[in-house]
Amino acid sequence: MKKGLLLTLAGAALALTGCKSGIDVPVKFSKLQVANETVTANLYLEVPACKDPNSGLDSTQLLEAKQKVAFVLKGSEYKSCSRDGFSSIAQFTVPVQIGTQTLDPKEGISVGFWNNQVIYVFVSEAVRGQLKKIMGRSFGFDPNDFAVTVWVKNDSGKQQDFRIPSALLKQEGYKPEPLHQRNVGLKPGSIVGFQLSNIASMSLLDENGPGNAEALRLLEPIK
Repeated sequence: MKKGLLLTLAGAALALTGCKSGIDVPVKFSKLQVANETVTANLYLEVPACKDPNSGLDSTQLLEAKQKVAFVLKGSEYKSCSRDGFSSIAQFTVPVQIGTQTLDPKEGISVGFWNNQVIYVFVSEAVRGQLKKIMGRSFGFDPNDFAVTVWVKNDSGKQQDFRIPSALLKQEGYKPEPLHQRNVGLKPGSIVGFQLSNIASMSLLDENGPGNAEALRLLEPIK
């Protein structure tokens, strides 16, 4: 995905949801059936401050965030930190695997396409184990307040109809809409975000959880 589009999605996510920490994963419909491909996801984390008020250098909290993200997610890269209202947001990029051969990944985060119909998000046991090590320290992390959003671009040239188990639908220019067991049609060329429910996020991120969650499914499998 082009850098400009990735930054647009990141900005839309921050504007549309109250969560100040989360990850946005871009998925093109045309890429769902590939065996395995790497895309760049945007990770954003709330920190108390970007800069130390005395020295002007990176704040202690930002330095810790950089260290902990690198510890948990291999291949992550720090991009920037900026003020967003009363909060400061640190931005990172993270490699995410998508495709049909990403089920039950050994490390990292992935979006898998199962049975030509269901889009799943997976977080490896290794990542969940690393998260446990950093939780409860000065750099807090709460799965209840972490937004996992799959942004689907319908580049198929025709409408695609999905069943949404439970998610917050996000689209630039519109208010977020909560969905539960609802059908949604994606028009050709549209980009729509599906933020997983809190329970789904917990099942992804908790060390004792299954490490996977259904994001959405096509009403009819691709043939």
